[in-house]
Amino acid sequence: RGAPVLSDDGFTLGRLHLLEDDAVKSLLYTKAVAILNHEISFELEIAEKVPLLPMDSLTLCRILGILLDNALEASLDSAEKLLRIAIVTTDTAVLFSITNSTRPLPVPVSSLLKRGYSSKEGHEGIGLATAAALLDRIPQADLSIKYEQGDTSFYQILEIQRNDDKK
Repeated sequence: RGAPVLSDDGFTLGRLHLLEDDAVKSLLYTKAVAILNHEISFELEIAEKVPLLPMDSLTLCRILGILLDNALEASLDSAEKLLRIAIVTTDTAVLFSITNSTRPLPVPVSSLLKRGYSSKEGHEGIGLATAAALLDRIPQADLSIKYEQGDTSFYQILEIQRNDDKK
């Protein structure tokens, strides 16, 4: 096996320059390289500049790290081996959309957020529960998860309001 291919088009990781938060940029670069090293079909979509967000960068990186690690593990375990990250900036929010292929889940999505539950053997089930606990303390952030029974895709959208007041 040869050296890892960083992208099919040569521009995938170059889009990270649009992120103003250096910690998030670094995290996404590290995770993207890990994804590509596992020979997973990977897309990174960032169409426009992503501003600094009104929350602690370390906390944001912790949450994104958990979501991306779970997406990577699930896509590795699936037949399709696909992972897509899209970062969309609107007038009021920034959306981090993570879509990954998965094998059918044996439980409802709500079970995945419970501390101590894991769909993966040998795991403690604290990742998504930790992310949910962190998000509970951040009023401008919200995580939505979508998965329909029998589907082969799992969707996570982390929405962070760009201003501190929710009107």
